[in-house]
Amino acid sequence: MHRLENDIRNYAWGSHRVLAEFGGRPSPTARPEAELWIGAHPSTPSRLVGADGTSSLADAIAADPHHHLGSALAAEYDGRLPFLFKVLAAEQPLSIQAHPSHAQAKAGFAAEEELGIPRDDPKRNYKDPFAKPEVFVAQTEAEVLCGFRRSAHAAHLLSRLGVATLAPYIGSLLAGRASDGFRVVVTTLLSMPEEKQSTLAAQVAAESARAATASDVNPDEARAYEWVARLHEAYPGDVGVVISLLMNLVTLAPGQAVYHGPGVPHAYLRGSGLEAQGNSDNTLRGGLTPKHVDVAELLKVLDFEPLTDPVITAQPVPGSPAMHWPTPAREFGLYECEVTDDPHVMSLTGPRIALCLEGTTHLASGDTQLELRRGESAYFAAAEPDATLTGAGRVAVIAAGQVRRAR
Repeated sequence: MHRLENDIRNYAWGSHRVLAEFGGRPSPTARPEAELWIGAHPSTPSRLVGADGTSSLADAIAADPHHHLGSALAAEYDGRLPFLFKVLAAEQPLSIQAHPSHAQAKAGFAAEEELGIPRDDPKRNYKDPFAKPEVFVAQTEAEVLCGFRRSAHAAHLLSRLGVATLAPYIGSLLAGRASDGFRVVVTTLLSMPEEKQSTLAAQVAAESARAATASDVNPDEARAYEWVARLHEAYPGDVGVVISLLMNLVTLAPGQAVYHGPGVPHAYLRGSGLEAQGNSDNTLRGGLTPKHVDVAELLKVLDFEPLTDPVITAQPVPGSPAMHWPTPAREFGLYECEVTDDPHVMSLTGPRIALCLEGTTHLASGDTQLELRRGESAYFAAAEPDATLTGAGRVAVIAAGQVRRAR
């Protein structure tokens, strides 16, 4: 068991307060702080704190993958930590994006390697051959675009705007299978000339601002229209503002979560939370961004099926005071526990990382003991004994390999 030192990513959409206050540092910060990265990602690995200083967690795992991951995970993930743990703080909206499946990532990475595209090329889609499923658990109220909404509801939102250009899109959404309708609409929107995209985005934003205040609009619809107007202010002329009306707009209370499996489009709009994800950089963007949008590749990856019930609530772990958010992801499992003076054994297989969310947590594993305060974290290799938790606070734990591998 080792204490970890972790790094922060500075992106324009981040917060000047949330991560600083979480880590007990002065705020507001000079630069926006967007993500605290905890794990062994090659670009920003955490550091193991020892008596002789610090060392890279990624290097330690590479030197002895069987000790750190266990034999099964070391073979399955090629000696790589399967998960990445983040604390995310969004004051401004992120891009609409989706992530590939393992098979898509493996094929896409191999194709781009064969073409000789540098891995740091901003137009490259696949930085590695791994999937990137993710679950986001709100720590404050948060708003997220997550998956496509019911097609009839999407058609209704568009029809209220009275924009003539949208008529064929509305027809597509109301005819045949919902996934086919969304595929036609999204393909058309992303493929039209930039000038037409800009004109349509401006029209939809203007009419959405009007529709948001109509006397017969319900609160959920008003919120969707308000976000269209706000997104157009942030990304003027971006057709992603139109696509946002096709997606579920979810307001999460603290403790509620959303899961983004392969191909599910999503965008974090505001709020802070924990994000557990596959240890990958593979992101295909679909709007609300000045970055490269590879329309053809995005359309191959997107899951156009409506996501009818996107919110996940925490479930109790049998025989334990811990809760978890069930997902089909094998790369990670995310847990949370209220820590008290009554000892609780963190009985999980594989590598684990504990992050103190509130108060103080005392960890004992074998002959090693650590005390974590809010914002501090610790790492456990697969070969190390289970940890016993005591204290007064709240701790989150991410672990790998808790979902059985498909045969």
